[in-house]
Amino acid sequence: MRYLPASDAAFNKGKQSVLLFPGIAMNISQFVVQTPDERKGHYKDMTLPSPLADWAQGDEYIAEDTIKYYSLAHYLWLQ
Repeated sequence: MRYLPASDAAFNKGKQSVLLFPGIAMNISQFVVQTPDERKGHYKDMTLPSPLADWAQGDEYIAEDTIKYYSLAHYLWLQ
């Protein structure tokens, strides 16, 4: 699976691919984190930590879906 933060986002061209494998303490859900449509009402008032990490400041995808702040896949996509 290739990660995109949104269906209309472009792939990061010229970047190195990262292959992730779930292990004993993790599962595939930790690699692709986004709020499921049926749960958006539960997380709409979620606040992010303050101060926000430098890599997340001004990120339009995190502003739209705050749970992406906790996504390893999203973090790696930005890098």
